[in-house]
Amino acid sequence: MIVVLYGPAGAGKTTVGQALAERLHWCFIEGDAFHSPQSIARMRAGQPLGDAERAPWLAALAREIAVRIADGRSAVLACPALKPAYRRALVPADAGPDDVRLACLRAPRAVLERRLRQRGGHFFSPALFDAQLADVEAAAGEDVLLLDATESVECLVDRLAQAFALPVHEIAVSLTAQR
Repeated sequence: MIVVLYGPAGAGKTTVGQALAERLHWCFIEGDAFHSPQSIARMRAGQPLGDAERAPWLAALAREIAVRIADGRSAVLACPALKPAYRRALVPADAGPDDVRLACLRAPRAVLERRLRQRGGHFFSPALFDAQLADVEAAAGEDVLLLDATESVECLVDRLAQAFALPVHEIAVSLTAQR
C-alpha cells in the first residue's frame, strides 16, 4: 500500500509522513525530491509551476508508486497533489482499490503562513503560497481521508493508521506538532 499525504505547503506532509512511515516501518518518499533542477530553480525564484512543468514530476512519482506496488513494498509519499487530476496521475491504472490511499492535510491559511515563515532550508518560496492555494481543488467524488493539520502529529498518525487499517508497530512517535 502507498499512502499519499497531500495538501498545501506548511500543512505538515513531510512531518506527518515521516512519523507515519517510522511508526509503520515503511519507506518515506519526499515528493519534492522528484522535481527537476529547473522546476526547483523556478520555485526558488518565486515562479509557480504550471501543469506542463508538473507533468514530468507527476510521471516520475507515478513510476515510483507503480514499482513499489508491483514489488509489494509499502511506502508513505508526501506531495502537494492539489488537484484531482494530479492525484489521478499518481495512481497506476492497474492499481487495486487499496493499493494507493489518499489523505489530505488541511489547515487555516494563518497556520500555513506561520509554518512557512518558521521553516528554513526549503526551496518553496513564500511568494508561491497564493498561487499554490489557488490550485487547491476539493476532493469531489474521491476516496480521500480529510485531516485537520492543526492536530498533533501523534493524533494524525493514529487517525491515518486507524482509517486505513495500517499495521502499526508499538513505538513512540517522537515528533511534535508544528503549531
